[in-house]
Amino acid sequence: MALAVLGVAVLVGCAGSRREAAASTAPTLALMEQAFRTAHLTTPERLLTPLETEPADIVTLVSRGVEPGVPLLFPSFLPTGFRLAAPFRGTGSGRPLPNPHTWGTGYALTYTDGNARLTVVVGPDQELSTGPWVGVDAMLDGRALRVTRDDPLVVVETVPAGRVPVAVVGERMSAEDVVRVAVGLRPWVEKPGR
Repeated sequence: MALAVLGVAVLVGCAGSRREAAASTAPTLALMEQAFRTAHLTTPERLLTPLETEPADIVTLVSRGVEPGVPLLFPSFLPTGFRLAAPFRGTGSGRPLPNPHTWGTGYALTYTDGNARLTVVVGPDQELSTGPWVGVDAMLDGRALRVTRDDPLVVVETVPAGRVPVAVVGERMSAEDVVRVAVGLRPWVEKPGR
């Protein structure tokens, strides 16, 4: 029976024009590509939107969700057009995650320009990459940095040294920009008059 249904589907598919066949498979290919990207921790382009926010509001949200002692580090540099991502931070686990996303011992903040994605992770709850790692001639808070590329992802993280690990993950970004963001992470300091 299954062979008969398959045979009818093949005959019907062959009877149409090439244009009809291409049009009918396009949505299927798009769904397959999105499923592949979701399974491999990537986010389809234009899925996230840059959101206008006040840095103090982001700090408040993060500090409410983490334990005392978790360093509150935020970018002092973001590439042109990058702002907090909305409506969520990503779909790496197969479900949307809030932005910011906190889990007691750490947090993640995702920024976007509407195309690329940049995530700062302090105290990752899982290993972000297995390498191969290459040392970077740059430091974050006195700690050495290392980088790995798993196209389209670039991961820059602190070399493990007994302190809370910090990582910056860029998707569809240059390694230089991701390193620059990592080097520019700073503790939040409220400006006078706020």
